[in-house]
Amino acid sequence: MKPSPVDDYGEEQEFSDHEMTSSQKNEEYKTSEIEERSKTKKKFSMEKLKPINLGRKNTPMESQEGGFTGPPGGWFDDEIYNKPRQGANFDGASKHDYYFNSYSSHHIHEEMLKDTHRTNTYRSAIENNPQDFKDKIVLDVGCGTGILSIFAAKAGAKHVYAIDAAEIAHFAKEIVKDNGLADKITVFHGKIEEIEFPFGEGEVDIIISEWMGYFLLYESMLDCVLWARDKYLNKLTGKMLPDRALMYVAAIEDSSFMGEKITFWEDVYGVNMSCMSKGIFKDPIVDMVPAENLMSDQCCILDLDLVRCKKEDVEFSSCYSLSMMYSDKVHALVFWFDTIFSDL
Repeated sequence: MKPSPVDDYGEEQEFSDHEMTSSQKNEEYKTSEIEERSKTKKKFSMEKLKPINLGRKNTPMESQEGGFTGPPGGWFDDEIYNKPRQGANFDGASKHDYYFNSYSSHHIHEEMLKDTHRTNTYRSAIENNPQDFKDKIVLDVGCGTGILSIFAAKAGAKHVYAIDAAEIAHFAKEIVKDNGLADKITVFHGKIEEIEFPFGEGEVDIIISEWMGYFLLYESMLDCVLWARDKYLNKLTGKMLPDRALMYVAAIEDSSFMGEKITFWEDVYGVNMSCMSKGIFKDPIVDMVPAENLMSDQCCILDLDLVRCKKEDVEFSSCYSLSMMYSDKVHALVFWFDTIFSDL
């Protein structure tokens, strides 16, 4: 006889090995069924997760490090932890004003370098005129990544001095070094008015700079270029690249563009946002304009001689006249500029 179990009310129950109640039989059946499923599942899992031989190269190596021991205060060296992971970085960008801070990022320089029309124009002007650069001292104002300095060095310049006040100057130094031109190009980080150069006044042969901004003059970097010109460029034989800048205006008809801008707000994912369309054309828009949209001739409103102009010349007003080629509504005035390399 088995020991008598106790039922839910504390009373003992008796049964023999061969005399089991129906509830006990059900319980035994459930137990055996669960054990059978467990065996099947375990067997299936073991078969499914058989170890795969990945070879010695893919076998995890045991760590040889002892791990962190002792109090947390001694786990890290703050000086090493705070040290930049690489020599060039944008950590100091916040020290600058908005203008130089905006040039302390990868995005803006990638965008400019991908402007192939701009970059190849400078490249052609420099590399196709090696006679103008041979053994010359070149000053690159606002060098960015140093691409123009590298073009000048490859064209035969005796030495190129590249300056940028933004943190990109740190990267320019590494780019110059990585391209084997450290003996030909020296990069300075700082404002040109505050740097002490190894050359004197009037000893620079060529000043190169990509100073142009939106609407040509928006960024106001031209002031720095003219300051460098007046102090360092050779008064008799010095060259400015570019040496001339012209700005134009024309009228355009662009009803399709206007319509797209307005109707967009009428149904935004099923939401009426028409109120957002008010005043959307109040501010200038920077965009590409198809040539066929021009409905007038063009008029030059500014012609800057960068060799002789003064800083005050960029503050200008201009009278202009446009002749329409056909009758229609003038939706906007479009402005653009050309820069010329006529002194090569």
